[in-house]
Amino acid sequence: MTISYTSEVATSSFSCFLKLLARWRGSIYKLLWRDFAVFAGIYFFLSFLYRFAFNETQRMIFELIARYCASNNALIPVAFVLGFYVTLIMTRYWNVLGHIPWPDHMAMFVTANVQGIDDRSRMMRRTMLRYLCLAFTMTMSAISPTVQKRFPTQEHLIGAGLLTESEAKSLDAIKTPYNKFFIPLAWTTRLVGTARKERRIEDEFALKTLIDEINTFRMHLATLFVYDWITVPLVYTQVVTIAVYMFFLSCLMGRQFLSDDPDVPDMYFPLFTFLEYFFYMGWLKVAECLVNPFGEDEEDFDVNFLIDRNLQVAYIIADEVHNELPDLVRDQYWNDTQFEMPYTAEAEPFRKAPHLGSCVDIRSMKDMDFGPTEREEMAPIQEADSEEEDDETPKSPHSSFFHSPFTTGGSVLRRLMSRQESRSVGRSSVMTPAPQHREKRIGSSSSTDQQQEAIQPTDDLQFPMEDDAPDVETHDTVNANEKSGQKPGSEAIPLQKMTSYRRHSRDPGHLLLSSASPQNLSDFGSASPPTNNTRTQSAGAPSRDLYQEEQNQAAAEATGSGAKTEEKNGKSLECPDASQNRAQTTSESISPAIRDSVISSVSSPDPFSSVWVLASSQFNLASNEPQQGPQK
Repeated sequence: MTISYTSEVATSSFSCFLKLLARWRGSIYKLLWRDFAVFAGIYFFLSFLYRFAFNETQRMIFELIARYCASNNALIPVAFVLGFYVTLIMTRYWNVLGHIPWPDHMAMFVTANVQGIDDRSRMMRRTMLRYLCLAFTMTMSAISPTVQKRFPTQEHLIGAGLLTESEAKSLDAIKTPYNKFFIPLAWTTRLVGTARKERRIEDEFALKTLIDEINTFRMHLATLFVYDWITVPLVYTQVVTIAVYMFFLSCLMGRQFLSDDPDVPDMYFPLFTFLEYFFYMGWLKVAECLVNPFGEDEEDFDVNFLIDRNLQVAYIIADEVHNELPDLVRDQYWNDTQFEMPYTAEAEPFRKAPHLGSCVDIRSMKDMDFGPTEREEMAPIQEADSEEEDDETPKSPHSSFFHSPFTTGGSVLRRLMSRQESRSVGRSSVMTPAPQHREKRIGSSSSTDQQQEAIQPTDDLQFPMEDDAPDVETHDTVNANEKSGQKPGSEAIPLQKMTSYRRHSRDPGHLLLSSASPQNLSDFGSASPPTNNTRTQSAGAPSRDLYQEEQNQAAAEATGSGAKTEEKNGKSLECPDASQNRAQTTSESISPAIRDSVISSVSSPDPFSSVWVLASSQFNLASNEPQQGPQK
């Protein structure tokens, strides 16, 4: 019974909504005229008494009451309370409308999945949809007065063709105090299962689709039942009603025109008071109409129309449409993909160009070329950084290994070397072990360790890179050009670089990089120091006898100049036994497996193995590093 005016407001115009004000059916005038007549009558009656019936004393009392009502009238929050209440009612109204079930979906699934043109298949399809319409009618008759008046008993359902006598007996046989709208839905699911057993439904997926649709239909009916059961709280409705009526009750006195008020002219007709009543009271009446949309108001849902429509449309879809299919023919645009459907002469002004997007028409004649990408912009910066890094990086004998384009771990090794160098530079003296450890080491020294003592350095020399080599005396340097036959131009390698390797042997990066040949790495972790770097070896490495002679010479010079070095540098040197024990600890901390893996990685043509051996050696040696004493 909803009043539809959609066609009258389809196009906006000057008098689009003004035309609606002249309608009476479903209008606010029809809904409010009785209440407005009562309010206006009471107002004019009080005004008449004040003007013509009261004496001076009575008029004075009337004016005091009128001023009191006018001053306290604004304390009633009628706009807030009423606005929130109407918003709640409107939300509920549209939610109820969205939960009204339609059997069209179920009819489509039934005609598509329940196959067969015989009478039994046809009865199955029609009965399934009739059961759905029966469940809808039973639910509406329980919550809608209009449907209840139409179908008050089961006999009326039988007479309307929604229920048979045998089905009515089955319903009566089920004893339950609750509404029985779910029983026809249960019959529908049982009938769907029977159709599957009789092979009228092809597969389990079609069966599940039909069952899911039945459950969805039942869920909507249960939601409507709950909306009828749980309504807007009564206290809220009472608060809103009292607020509105008390507000206008105070307006009957507070909005009177008083003779002794010079600021307000004496008028007989309170126009704005009547408009205020029209708006607020009309708002409340709208909420009263929509609080139950299944009632008999003109704006309530026409449920009887839905019952008639649903049953007829369901039968058409499941029966007539199922058996009849038009012939397949070629359409009008069979060989044409670029076509335009015709317009009538009256519809020609509505022909529009297709919408391609709101930003398609944006065109700019500036900056139409592609700019450089982020990688292209960063390329000169990265190239400059790499050149600056090459200039700042100290060139060592192993620079060819570090900066080789075929060495994947070059950057990793450079970081390891720089960290070791910063650690070595930060030391002010030799890290000597704690007294208890030193005594233990001295006591456990062997003759082999005493022989190794001769080649241990007694000064706190670092392991510098090539550019950071300290200035040493001539007799402490072995000219690699004279003894190994190198070409002129090769740098002289300080002997300290070869004799101080044990102090840095805990960093496998020094061991690996100070001797890159498999022959020298065979002595990795032994008492003999490694030979020169790979570049020197390739030019002609010194023999074992010559190298032993250098060791003896270094040991003799180190023994003779130990005291001078101590006075010159002012540094405390560790005792020979401590150095000896430290060398032994370092030798023992390097396992033969690590030494063999380093030798095999250097001998292998694969450059990646050296990086992994170096990283694993660094981890293993760091975990076995003996505890050091405090710095001196």
